[in-house]
Amino acid sequence: MSRGLPYSHFSVVACQVLWREIAAVASSLPHSYELRFLRQGLHTTPDILRSDLQVAIDLASEGTLVGSAAGESGLTSFAANRIKPKAVLLGYGLCSNGIAGIEARDVPLVAPRAHDCVTFFLGSKERYRAVFDASPGTYWYSPGWIETGTQPGRDHMEKLRSEYSLKYGEDNADYLMEMERSWMQKYESCTYVSLGGFDAVTMEQIAAEADVAKGTLYSHFPIKEAILAYAIHHELGRDLEPLMKQPAPDAGFPAGVAPVMESMARWCEGHRENLAPYLRFRFMDVRVGTPDTGSSGPNDIVDAYAFLIDKSQRAGELRKDIEARHLAELFHHISLAAILRWLSSKNLQLRQELDAAVELFVHGAVAPASTVRKRGGKA
Repeated sequence: MSRGLPYSHFSVVACQVLWREIAAVASSLPHSYELRFLRQGLHTTPDILRSDLQVAIDLASEGTLVGSAAGESGLTSFAANRIKPKAVLLGYGLCSNGIAGIEARDVPLVAPRAHDCVTFFLGSKERYRAVFDASPGTYWYSPGWIETGTQPGRDHMEKLRSEYSLKYGEDNADYLMEMERSWMQKYESCTYVSLGGFDAVTMEQIAAEADVAKGTLYSHFPIKEAILAYAIHHELGRDLEPLMKQPAPDAGFPAGVAPVMESMARWCEGHRENLAPYLRFRFMDVRVGTPDTGSSGPNDIVDAYAFLIDKSQRAGELRKDIEARHLAELFHHISLAAILRWLSSKNLQLRQELDAAVELFVHGAVAPASTVRKRGGKA
């Protein structure tokens, strides 16, 4: 690479929420970037976002001012040049349609296909869709989001109440705060996204984010994987409880477990990045018990399997000499093996792998009777 700017130079215009992630990625790439960040929160006023964004894009399109110094006979001269970007890269999603109508006048403008910044953190709109379908009531945190805005909590509500009172009066402030609280009630969980991923998160960070003492956290969860397992079991218990209340179909165990497999596939596809540490926890540290979710529903998916197997045993479909719970644990490990196989390859469909696990559990690895007769020459 020659001295000075690399061949490809880009201008980035993005929300301040993304500054850490964009700066980290830009520093690892072989191009040069001029980074411009607009203040967080403009998505709540899309017209202002559109106006400020267009001004920033116009400035970015003009190029980056660079210079060189030369000394001769003790005198120094400075020559400045403006390097136009190959393209302006936009760090915004639709953001309440705040990007509608913007343009770069004489250079390409590259905008991601994304609803909002959460799509960036998850990697694609398809990934966002899968995660949203699996956990629709999720509030998202990131380092930039925490640094640039007031987070939900007492301080946020008190500040908001004061602002509403000054702008709209006490009566209107009460109504607006009621609407604010009803909006927050839609969220059932929260997720923190960072570049380091789960492996980089420490118990100290979790305690700080949860606003609990480290000793209190350790008294309930000896390691962070136990917290992850608790969260996974809680979500599975919540999602599987309606399925447990449905009558088992007459078609038997495969048909009965099919909705569970469908729910499992959707959930795993929406939480793929957390499955590896979770499975390590379940397989490698057998000394740590399964965390109790504290819910009235099933604490583990094994409960759902045992429920269905017991009904199939009573119907005479599955063998009765082994207890339903024992068979459920065996099937659970077969299904975990199917998930491990899916995690190891990007070309496999998880639902197909889980269906194969059901087939293996019900019929075993014995060759079908027709195959045996063909090889032996007689029945």
